Amino acid sequence: MNVTRAISSFLNPLFVSFYFFIITLNLSPHVMTPLPEKAKWMIYGLIIITTYIIPGLFITLYGNLVQRVFNYGNNEKKMSHLFIAAIFYFLTYYLLRQINLSPVYTLFVLGSTTLLGVSIIITLFWNISIYMLAMGAFSGAMIGISMIFNINLLFPIFMVILLSGLLGYSRLSLDEHRPLEVYGGYLIGLSGMMLHYFFF
Repeated sequence: MNVTRAISSFLNPLFVSFYFFIITLNLSPHVMTPLPEKAKWMIYGLIIITTYIIPGLFITLYGNLVQRVFNYGNNEKKMSHLFIAAIFYFLTYYLLRQINLSPVYTLFVLGSTTLLGVSIIITLFWNISIYMLAMGAFSGAMIGISMIFNINLLFPIFMVILLSGLLGYSRLSLDEHRPLEVYGGYLIGLSGMMLHYFFF
């Protein structure tokens, strides 16, 4: 049980963007134009602040204060968390566009914003796994970058899919979701992100 909880904690949806940028910003210079080291650290800092620290603080504040005042149910709580994350992901996308960062990076953040919006709607009638949706998006981004930009990402793709499988097992073992919610979340994230890389 401790192992499954550790897997879920390590692959928390708020961490996924940071993992994506760690991989893509450090691809071989033979396949991607390298960024200066200082620029990489600035982007890491931006991603951590706008997709993890600030949304996490807002979500914690909501969980501790607002939910008690309004006595929201689990669905409303989940939707508000997704809404908060979507706002900050869109802000991140806007900031990355302002510095003219490659579409390799900005399409991932745009796709994540879109998928957060879609997941808010889905949550109205279905308890989709946001954890698996995030990993599906991660997988879709790796596959999309590999195909569209003709970059060999076989090993990162394999590792992300493997981690997705472990996370799916973790969510089921913890009895957080039913199988269809896990598989559905992953496939929606995968297909939604790939659509962004192919058509945006």
